[in-house]
Amino acid sequence: SGSVSIDAPASTTGGADVVFKLPVADGTANQVLTTNASGQLQWKTLPFSEFDVWRKTADTTGNADPITDIERVDTGGFEKIGTGMSQSSGIFTFPSTGKWWVTFHMAVNNASSADNCTAQLWTTVDNGSNWVEAATNECNPEGSAQGQHDSTDTSFLFDVTDTAQRKVKFSAASILSDTTVRGNTGTNQTYFEFMRIGDT
Repeated sequence: SGSVSIDAPASTTGGADVVFKLPVADGTANQVLTTNASGQLQWKTLPFSEFDVWRKTADTTGNADPITDIERVDTGGFEKIGTGMSQSSGIFTFPSTGKWWVTFHMAVNNASSADNCTAQLWTTVDNGSNWVEAATNECNPEGSAQGQHDSTDTSFLFDVTDTAQRKVKFSAASILSDTTVRGNTGTNQTYFEFMRIGDT
């Protein structure tokens, strides 16, 4: 009950033929058709087509490698962009290839003594056979009668060329018994951000 047509331009430069080669299959949702400037068309995922935030759900003490008590943010009107990340036992898988900006924010509280708390962002390029500490940062809550709060951030630009092999995880290290790594199901305290900013 309808038709789709593609019309040639009224004229071309010098009357020459113009050839565009279509991809062999349809793209995935929200991709766009691009050219390589030589007539070959291909499907591409736009930058900033993916953004997701996950958070730690409860306060804990002690080291964690990886942090596993996590959930996608679901309060305050948050809504991910795109497919979003997936995770299993604290190991995150990317929904598409591309260059991804990953940020780890860790909030801590020390009850009495000073502590040198470390936030670690780890990457793997071989599905977890080997992990590399790609980014790390530290904070030093001094401790007091009321407790001392502190936080730290660390980020990394990860080139995800293969979603089956390249993954990330987050760890809390050097956590004393009187230090709490903060987490909450209603607000972001310790959390992880994932943003796709370009093609691989």
